[in-house]
Amino acid sequence: MFYRLYVALLVLLTPFIYFYLFWRMLKGKEDPKRLMERFGKPSVKRPDGRLVWIHGASVGETLSALPLIEHMQKADKSLRFLITSGTTTSATLLKTRLPKGVIHQFVPIDLPWTTKRFLDHWKPRLALRVDSEIWPVAIKQIHDRKIPHIMVNARLSDRSFKKFMSMKSVRDFLFSRITACFAKSEKEVGYFKKLGIKEVYQMDNLKLSALLPVPDKNKLAALKKEMGDRPFWLAASTGKGLDGAAEEPFVIEAHKKLKKEKPNLLTLVALRHPGRADEVIALLKKAGLTWAQRSKGEKPGKDTDIYLFDTMGEMALLYTLADIVFSGRSIVRWGGNTPVEPAGMKCALIVGPHTLNFQELYTDFEKAHALLRVKTGDDLFKAVKTLFDDKKKRDLLINNAYKYVKDKQKTAERLSKNVMPFLKPTAWLIADNRTGTINQLRGIAKYLDGFNVIEKKIEYSWKIKLPNFMHALVGVPHTPESGGVFEDNAPDLILSGGRRTASTAVWLKKKCPNAILAHILNPNLSWNHFDYILLPQHDKSSSRKHTKILPYVGATHRFNTKMLVDAKKEWAKEFKNCAKPRIVVIIGGSTTKRTFSDKDAATLATILNKTKKDLKGSLLVTTSRRTGEKQTEILRTQLNSDYFYGVGDKRTNPYVGFLGTADLLVVTGESMSMLAEATATKKPLFVYAPKTLMIDKHQRFVDYLYENGLAKPFGSKSLKPFAPKAVVNEAQRVAKILSTKIMK
Repeated sequence: MFYRLYVALLVLLTPFIYFYLFWRMLKGKEDPKRLMERFGKPSVKRPDGRLVWIHGASVGETLSALPLIEHMQKADKSLRFLITSGTTTSATLLKTRLPKGVIHQFVPIDLPWTTKRFLDHWKPRLALRVDSEIWPVAIKQIHDRKIPHIMVNARLSDRSFKKFMSMKSVRDFLFSRITACFAKSEKEVGYFKKLGIKEVYQMDNLKLSALLPVPDKNKLAALKKEMGDRPFWLAASTGKGLDGAAEEPFVIEAHKKLKKEKPNLLTLVALRHPGRADEVIALLKKAGLTWAQRSKGEKPGKDTDIYLFDTMGEMALLYTLADIVFSGRSIVRWGGNTPVEPAGMKCALIVGPHTLNFQELYTDFEKAHALLRVKTGDDLFKAVKTLFDDKKKRDLLINNAYKYVKDKQKTAERLSKNVMPFLKPTAWLIADNRTGTINQLRGIAKYLDGFNVIEKKIEYSWKIKLPNFMHALVGVPHTPESGGVFEDNAPDLILSGGRRTASTAVWLKKKCPNAILAHILNPNLSWNHFDYILLPQHDKSSSRKHTKILPYVGATHRFNTKMLVDAKKEWAKEFKNCAKPRIVVIIGGSTTKRTFSDKDAATLATILNKTKKDLKGSLLVTTSRRTGEKQTEILRTQLNSDYFYGVGDKRTNPYVGFLGTADLLVVTGESMSMLAEATATKKPLFVYAPKTLMIDKHQRFVDYLYENGLAKPFGSKSLKPFAPKAVVNEAQRVAKILSTKIMK
């Protein structure tokens, strides 16, 4: 209900929102060349690979994200980054501060269509929100796309907490959709947990890790020359309070009193918003002071009182030069500016009483004796005078503040380590209950190095057979086994198999549009729904010239040397009395177009008994579900086997143990998955392929095995062991292609 009302209100207000943006553009608060970014229309192309979206409201938030980006890039060089903000001030600063390859865009306004357009283009793998801006549409759409959404440097005042707690529907809607939260204090950790975020952790203020700006050496030398040897101090980022009161009159008062003791004093005033220059100049005129305006190229003369910096991107110069700094928007009721940059650049810090925006930081600074507090213009005068006159005290403040910031510089590194697990690529395996299909999916998944692999069991509520396109309608939403599919974050890869599962996979792809969808075997649906169709070369469809086809030989099995060695050890006791050579026989059975008859079973039993006699070895036999109960019983009674396993036996299926212990193998020709798995053993493989059991695609695969020296025919003649050629690991090859596509 809350969201519907919120969106309805936004729709009604849309004309006014658009008008407000254009008004801001006329006022210089929006970039006319990039205004369409605010409507979700990108100005640059999305880079390939996994993209992390980081949003910060303004200057402090975006700059504090830069060291986090740096550490995340070190952890995974394949990551791409998009950083958004809502002010032109931040955009201007980021032009010179962004690491290579990081893109900046203006954040879209919180409307359904603008947010959708933004997410459709950028397709972020992870969304990080610096501080605590709450935008319901963005939160819902990020959650709906199953993108992990994390609040970092999160803060919440007592007043805001009480307000959210009193609005249950708003609270439940917003905070239940946040994946995790890193709050700045233990108290806020408790607040966010009570609001409904499941994963909440305490982490030091990210702004303490902000990369300190490096000033241009030439500009620094030029500015030093302009000011000469005059004593000076800096009033940094001054502005207006919430009540509209200007801060500069306090600075003017302090300057006048200081000048009585230091006649050649120069006061530097750096405006938070350069657009206020005319307003401040009017105050200087009224006070009878002289000034030089930096934006106009004016330089301070010997009699200049105030050097007005109404420019952007020069705070690094000023903090490098100044020993004494008053941090603005703190005497007036605004909430203060971050102390990190002046402290990290060795400035003695003075602040007013209103520092709510960074309360924990300023409290820590006070405990560390790293700042002075002032309330009035006279207090400011006394504080600046003290620091001019008392070098020992000035140095103490500088050293204490610098030490505090340096001790906390590892916050971004620690946060990066906590955030990176949310970026671990995820693969969902989607299959029905067919063993062959599941094994092929697991075969590929085994080689998805670094992936979190989750098997999603899909059961269908309706047991009747439906047309393929209808399976998605009755699959995921209606069954308890698969109802939890979307409890996880969206996958990077949906790997599906089996024709019945194809439409369910398509349905999941629509829910997770950023994921790559790869399907094993022809899905009998439009290939446009899929990113890749994995087809064995013996499938006629694989010969089609189509960019989405990823062909492979045989089947993508899961076996490797280690697995087979381990299986041999595990089953050694069970097979110790079986004479060598151990002839392992793997029998498939009927298919949709061919029947494994009683006669076929009896014929195979006769040939196998002769083979055992000729080789003087042992027979280890396993059948499958396709063999049929009657045919299994014929084999069981007529075979002179040393170990026989049939479907329905209560013993553990010895299939893997058979592969590990075999000296040579006999496999029926229609069992393509089992044939492919048998080639992984690199042991002599013989194929029993009577025409009554084979169809064209089966025969094509068997012929491939013969032609490439991987197998020989099995018949009435005695078997002669041979050394098969090494087989290509198709599961590994396919997995590498898919993971490269995701990770690049």
